[in-house]
Amino acid sequence: EYYRITYSVKQKLAFICLNWPENNNALDDQMVSELTEAFVQAQRDSNVKAVILRAEGDYFCSGID
Repeated sequence: EYYRITYSVKQKLAFICLNWPENNNALDDQMVSELTEAFVQAQRDSNVKAVILRAEGDYFCSGID
């Protein structure tokens, strides 16, 4: 289960979304761990052909928290 990101697959695309807008999607240990897990999950899924990385809120990522 993810708390700082969302992960979904649609039409051979994996969508990984930074989802901590109240902290401007700053990277902390938990988000980095979740991102790593999501990219590994996408890599292992033979149905995924591309990954789209995006973010919720006004900022893509404000840096390291």
